Amino acid sequence: MSARGPAGRDYVRAEALRESGYFAKAEALYGSVLRRSRSAADAALRAEASLGSALGLRAVGDTKGAAARLRDARRAAESAGLDLADRIDLEE
Repeated sequence: MSARGPAGRDYVRAEALRESGYFAKAEALYGSVLRRSRSAADAALRAEASLGSALGLRAVGDTKGAAARLRDARRAAESAGLDLADRIDLEE
């Protein structure tokens, strides 16, 4: 997964914010990344952003939102040919 372009940079920022506990700010950036990464070429970025979003949502107690994001992550990872199944299974 490449962090190139505005969506990639926002993904990197969202990850840093989530890891620092700024979940609402991170979720806003993840949402922005997901809205801008709709092409097949962006599937890897979409998978990683969905997974990061799921972790943040679960941290604030939104288990239904997290489950939906994990489903999105699985679909995007499969589309991109990424092997994220173990990571996603761990989070479910």
